[in-house]
Amino acid sequence: MTIPRLLSRTPWLAALLAVAAWCAACSDDRNRISSIDDDKNIPTMEIDSLFINYTEKGLLRMTLHAPEVQRFLMSDEPYSRFPKGIHILFYAETHEPESEIVADYAINREKPEEMWQAVGNVVIENYVKQQKLYTDTLYWNRARKTIYTDAPVRIVSPDSEIRGMNGMVSDERFEDYEIRNVNDGHVYVNSDAPADSTDSPAQQRITP
Repeated sequence: MTIPRLLSRTPWLAALLAVAAWCAACSDDRNRISSIDDDKNIPTMEIDSLFINYTEKGLLRMTLHAPEVQRFLMSDEPYSRFPKGIHILFYAETHEPESEIVADYAINREKPEEMWQAVGNVVIENYVKQQKLYTDTLYWNRARKTIYTDAPVRIVSPDSEIRGMNGMVSDERFEDYEIRNVNDGHVYVNSDAPADSTDSPAQQRITP
């Protein structure tokens, strides 16, 4: 009588073992998926003190310096992170420095278009026009050669200061720009004493 009872229970035991094995397999799959997700957040490559020269037709047009670079190649959309900031310098065809961009932090995504995001104490300076732009966040589309932001901006030159609440759009060298919704503009006779203050008209928003 004992043997038949054991034999009759065998299919149930096999079923339980199969379910246990399936659950273990599911757990392993979840662990592997979790591991893959973790890998996406781990830098594939780390670079110290990066310095790159960009040339066009043999002429130096831009240099990029970053104290640290982290590459995330396992991400669904691979990107590079610059946790200690960036310094980008543009050159004119005469080899003279023309403008620069500095920021505390930056991210670079290469697809579908090369796009940069700079964050924290962002400053753009145009040496030719003697103008500086201050903002907290800036986007730079290299394919379209435009820079823009929706954050408040402040543009300072030797004889004027302009503030915009809704950002601005410009070419990447900060030569031709438009401020969105100018809310305050001051024109100075010199850098010490303001002579006049006028409200500048709002301008239409441009979407790069």
